[in-house]
Amino acid sequence: MVNVGHRGLFRYSRIFQRADNTPMPVPVSLLPDRDIPPDCAKQLVGNRRTEGEWTDAEKAAHMQALRKHDGGGVLTFPSEQWTLEFDLARQRPLAATIHQAVRLARGQAGQTREQIMRAARAEVEMWQADPQLTPDAVSLRIFEPLEKKVVSKTEVAEQLASLVAALPDNADEFRAKLPTYIVSAVEHVTGGGPDLDGRPRPAPPRAGPAQ
Repeated sequence: MVNVGHRGLFRYSRIFQRADNTPMPVPVSLLPDRDIPPDCAKQLVGNRRTEGEWTDAEKAAHMQALRKHDGGGVLTFPSEQWTLEFDLARQRPLAATIHQAVRLARGQAGQTREQIMRAARAEVEMWQADPQLTPDAVSLRIFEPLEKKVVSKTEVAEQLASLVAALPDNADEFRAKLPTYIVSAVEHVTGGGPDLDGRPRPAPPRAGPAQ
């Protein structure tokens, strides 16, 4: 797994592509952000166009452009909504965990790790119970500190990795919580998805509970 930042994915993935498009025996998944903010984020993103300001044709062209470097064993799996972090927060079973990671990375004077985690979970549960808040709106509240750069994405990722490792989920249970495109991207490089020529491959061994 390599974080290349911004839009430099193809500079690295092309290493695994041949001029004649013959697949190399190293499958590669690219995970770029879709980068179209939801309408509820308009005040946050300012002049940037949000979902409702894009035509269907523009969205289709945008998605095609994100996949323009596919070839051989390289496949692109763009985020389904805005960014990876926003998409994870939009998954109802993961929302509290993402919010905990953000709050832990940000820190809170005078509070222990356990207190921060409890408060973050309670806050998400309150938002999710509010019928006036859509899934996008809840996710936006979780994602806002990252968009405003109040907290480091790297620090949030470190906290999230620790929280995920502590979950009691087995592989199937955790897979069910993830956005579909992330599952597909992982399966492409681990052997759980179709072969490079389109034939099904056997799924990898099932993992046990996280330790």
